[in-house]
Amino acid sequence: MKFDEVTSLGYNCEVGFRIQDYFGLMDSYPYSWAYCLDRKLFLESLDNLDDILTGDITLMPSGMFRCEKYQISFHASKEKDALFVDGKPNEEVVRLELASLKKKIKHLVEKFYSLFQSDKKSLFVIKVKHSESDENIKFVKDLFKKIDEYYKSKNFVLLVVFEEKYISNELLSLESDRLKIRGVKEFADDKHTDTTGDLEGWKKIFSEL
Repeated sequence: MKFDEVTSLGYNCEVGFRIQDYFGLMDSYPYSWAYCLDRKLFLESLDNLDDILTGDITLMPSGMFRCEKYQISFHASKEKDALFVDGKPNEEVVRLELASLKKKIKHLVEKFYSLFQSDKKSLFVIKVKHSESDENIKFVKDLFKKIDEYYKSKNFVLLVVFEEKYISNELLSLESDRLKIRGVKEFADDKHTDTTGDLEGWKKIFSEL
């Protein structure tokens, strides 16, 4: 199945790296390289894209900026060492980096809105941490409903990836032509999302779509 756009919805950079591995360089959107800590707040952010990175923002020890409203973290353009001096934030550098990041995310949000209004055949990919089975099912249903509501042409597929051991028959029963549930042996280590995890499993998933 050929797609015009392949877009990561998180929850972290592993999805972006696996998309790059298989499809090559793709356009970035708001969640492409973000770390989404809370699935409920992630769903809320989809309804309020213009509010991302408004309100309280925390510079994390990792060098990422976290939007407290939606518990979503974003990478700065500079390395962590450039943001801190003797373990404390370099205020001027941080101020400039945050202003640049806000401008970037605003641009990516505008691109996201344009994508929703387009006729492009899009693949949205999200990996989901295991929770209670009922919560997993509700999350998948709610996410598909939101994408279906916002994507004007309905010309999309939502691919939801879990670790294999957590996939249930109830989850699989949600599948349709536009919703696919798949599994990999294990997700990547959060600190090494570029090189760890089930690399071959991701390739197999993409090749079979």
